[in-house]
Amino acid sequence: MKSMFLKAAAVVSIGLAAAVPAEAAVTFDIDTANTAVVVTDFDQLGWTTFSASLAGLPGAFSLEEGDSFTFDFANLNIGGVFGGGTATLEASLAFLNPGGAGSSEGAGWYAKGVVLTGGALVWDDIAPITVGGVTYKIDFSDLAGLSIHNPTVTATVTLLEDGVGGAVPEPATWAMLIAGFGMVGGAMRMNARRPALAA
Repeated sequence: MKSMFLKAAAVVSIGLAAAVPAEAAVTFDIDTANTAVVVTDFDQLGWTTFSASLAGLPGAFSLEEGDSFTFDFANLNIGGVFGGGTATLEASLAFLNPGGAGSSEGAGWYAKGVVLTGGALVWDDIAPITVGGVTYKIDFSDLAGLSIHNPTVTATVTLLEDGVGGAVPEPATWAMLIAGFGMVGGAMRMNARRPALAA
């Protein structure tokens, strides 16, 4: 009987040790009031226009440490018939949760024909942002090439550190706690059944 109980306890403890702890995800919620893209400088040659506007930003999204999320951030609108120019943009992406913001300046050139638009846009790198133990990075996409449509700048958010001291071991912890109390109770019951001998 004791042998069977010990074997069962050993099997349960091996299973609990192999349980994978749950990861804590960080939810990012975009602060639309403090998120923007603005054309700060524009020089043209010919008959063209250049403007930028925010794309349809996503709602909240969750990331685990090491994961990335990419979404459309800004639409660049190049109008007119024929010409070219240079432009400088300032973009900022802010979050209500976990907090913080990143901003970058992008500079580039464009040329527009009747059907095709071409050019390049390069953004400055943004340093990692740390708020309340959570560290993340924002990258705006560089653009280059030809297109028959207006280009779209994407933003990529990468979670570098989730601010949690380690993985959250809830399933394994609860199972070990319950099994431990059960084994203590079982051991107490086994000891209680032994009759005491009178001296």
